[in-house]
Amino acid sequence: MRPPCEIATRSLLPVLRALVAQELMSTHGWTQNQIATRLGVTQPAVSGYLALLDKEIIRKFDVEDLKGVAKSIAAGFASGELTLSEAVSRVCELCIKSKCLGIVCALHKQHVPELSKEACETCLRLY
Repeated sequence: MRPPCEIATRSLLPVLRALVAQELMSTHGWTQNQIATRLGVTQPAVSGYLALLDKEIIRKFDVEDLKGVAKSIAAGFASGELTLSEAVSRVCELCIKSKCLGIVCALHKQHVPELSKEACETCLRLY
């Protein structure tokens, strides 16, 4: 049993973290160590997230929508006005939106083909 949240955690969240890291570095001059501390991950993890920006996984999402959320989170972190709980809320809102629009569902069905056979619509019903 692999719920859609697992797919979002393994696919959507790393891309969002990559975009937040990129924004913090390019716009706000943060180092990978500063980003790692704020995101609660290691510096090598930040490096790995940034490497995702050149990979195919990013094309599976509406990057412009993700960039908007990432810029908002990065600006809030840089100004100190965004709390960690508010950032978590924004991430969860993005995830729910991605489920409602079927983005996570499509990825979920790629990873668990049996769901296509069953015509799964769990996300659409729940959200």
